[in-house]
Order: sequence, then C-alpha cells, then structure tokens
Amino acid sequence: MHVATGELFFASSNDLVHQFDYRNDPADVVIDLTDSHI
Repeated sequence: MHVATGELFFASSNDLVHQFDYRNDPADVVIDLTDSHI
C-alpha cells in the first residue's frame, strides 16, 4: 500500500504517476489523500 502525504500540486503530480505499476497493479486502486495538502 502506498500512502500519499505532504503537498500535492501540478509539479509533484508527475511523481505520483510514477508510483504505480500499471501492468501489475490490480484493476481497482484507491488513492487516499486524507493526509495530503492539495
């Protein structure tokens, strides 16, 4: 499980995209941004 914390803005969204293994991750993924600042 990956947890997103800290600031999330247009420049850091590229980093978030690369945290996933699109070929091997399950079909449904939940991204919990509760502790993130958007």
